Amino acid sequence: MKVAISVPDDLFQAVDQLARLGKTSRSSIFVRAVREHLKRLENRNLLQRLNEAWAEPLTNDEERVLRLGQDLTSEAIDDDSDEN
Repeated sequence: MKVAISVPDDLFQAVDQLARLGKTSRSSIFVRAVREHLKRLENRNLLQRLNEAWAEPLTNDEERVLRLGQDLTSEAIDDDSDEN
């Protein structure tokens, strides 16, 4: 799909030079830049959602599972220490 956009002259010149040096099209440079920008936004959004999820207090079930995992880890470490 063709799209017409306006860009500052200095940006156009920089992209034009990059395209010539890289033997590629200006369009491909803009497409790559937009895809990378969208990916960064997606990652930032994911990180924000993870941070919000981890900011909530653990449920009773999550606390129980966490303690069980810690106990099992401690037991495994103790068993390993006893063998040495």
